[in-house]
Amino acid sequence: MGHDPARISALTVLPLPTPAEELQCFVCASNWLRDAIIDFYRVFTPLLTKLDIEKKGVGHRSHNALNVGIPWTEMEQKAFEAAIESLKQSALMTFPSEEDELCVFTDASMSGYSMVVTMVRA
Repeated sequence: MGHDPARISALTVLPLPTPAEELQCFVCASNWLRDAIIDFYRVFTPLLTKLDIEKKGVGHRSHNALNVGIPWTEMEQKAFEAAIESLKQSALMTFPSEEDELCVFTDASMSGYSMVVTMVRA
């Protein structure tokens, strides 16, 4: 089971969003893939932070109020490129099978935790 490759492809060819509303659309469109993107929140946090800053700058959260150009720092551009790469490498999901072996890997640190569930075909 996976996401529609055409949708993923359409997102991965988008240029760097210049108005804030395009950034908002990109983040919202990527959000439906969040379960398939490894470390989604770490990858997308810089973009979400930028979007929040832009929203506060215009004083409105409406779509039309965000139709203003936004400057991008080099670090923010790299964050956008990392988001595009994470979309390209979104994980294929499948239903578990009783015959297959499930493996659970966990990790925790002071900044967060993660868990990966994999399935090894019998």
